[in-house]
Amino acid sequence: MKRVVSFPVILFLGISMLLLLAHVEAQTPPNPSATQLTTHPYRVKWPEWSRDGSKIVYQAYDSSGWYRHIWIMNADGSSQTQLTFGNVVDQFPTFSSDGLKILFSRYGLRPGHSDLMVMDVDGSNLIRLTFGPAGYGYHKVHYSIDDQKVVCVYYTPGTSYVATMNLSDMVPHPSTLGHSPRWESDDREIIFTTPEPNQQIAVMNSDGSNLQLITNCVGRSCARGDLSPDGKSIALDIVESDGITQDIYMMTKEGKYLTRLTYNERSFGPVFSPQGDKILFISMGNIWVMRTPQILISATTNIDPDTLNLKSNGQWITAYVELPEGHCVSEIDVCSILLNGSIGVDPEAPTAIGDHDMDGIPDLMVKFDRAAVIALLGTYDYGEDTGKSVDVALVITGNAAGTPFEGVDTTRVLLKG
Repeated sequence: MKRVVSFPVILFLGISMLLLLAHVEAQTPPNPSATQLTTHPYRVKWPEWSRDGSKIVYQAYDSSGWYRHIWIMNADGSSQTQLTFGNVVDQFPTFSSDGLKILFSRYGLRPGHSDLMVMDVDGSNLIRLTFGPAGYGYHKVHYSIDDQKVVCVYYTPGTSYVATMNLSDMVPHPSTLGHSPRWESDDREIIFTTPEPNQQIAVMNSDGSNLQLITNCVGRSCARGDLSPDGKSIALDIVESDGITQDIYMMTKEGKYLTRLTYNERSFGPVFSPQGDKILFISMGNIWVMRTPQILISATTNIDPDTLNLKSNGQWITAYVELPEGHCVSEIDVCSILLNGSIGVDPEAPTAIGDHDMDGIPDLMVKFDRAAVIALLGTYDYGEDTGKSVDVALVITGNAAGTPFEGVDTTRVLLKG
């Protein structure tokens, strides 16, 4: 007797297959330069580069929707290989600096908690590292450059700390409340996310001192920051007030020039490549990679005069702006230029492109009203013991072909005489 499959069942199966294919097949890039590296049938998370940039390790869910395993692939997405198996929850993998070991957390060895595991890069020689008491655990771990210590989230009953541990004794040293920590600046600093509900990106020294908030997200959460290898930029994801919409952003380390990089409202977890030219991230349940954009052009500026008397009566302060290779001063929007964030170029003054310092690099000459600059400098607090003069940084900012630039020069300001 033949089994007859009803039309509704066929329709359901057909729709289910289409939904699966829609998830597995390549999706619309969340950034014009983005390339999808995985087409996993289930969600993947937390990719990490190897130190040489040749490999990527990550976690992937299985069909249960709960169990997770560690996978590895080449940087171009090829040779995707599963390393851990079974009814386990393996998360947050990270490479050792020599690329021979993978450190990660495994949930459930103790009821309700995670412990740290290490294995060879091919999945062999699996070793459990932590055996903490009930109510204590570890996750979101990151190797130091010398592979002698880690930074991780160390959670105790009701509280999660950013902590460091020497691998020789595995004793946690909590520094502050927070999550998603990463070593930065050759392990001199740790970047992390402050606790909910008002999550912010913060940086502190590796010993927990000199904690500084980088972001001031109001009405939304700034989380999972990563500092670029040159120490100048931070990539992060921002979650909007609805708690669902999230995208990747980038800014300077000082928290300026916040720039949105993805536009599909479902992207998070950015990680710079070791060379700093690419950013890994998660979007729509898969791993993507995009080119690192330039959010700020470092300009060279020369302010004339080198010494400024606050009682002088000249007409202008002149600035010469050079841009690095790949950018043209002819693309600078003169109307966008500001001195110390407040004084614009004098519209009555001449501007010109030349080579003031005769170094073979074109520069743009602009002029600021001298009286306005002196009035601004007169509002600064120079202290009581500065003597007759003080060196003052004059910052020139603007836009070149839509990209912000910034340059700094120092002028000696005569306070007396």
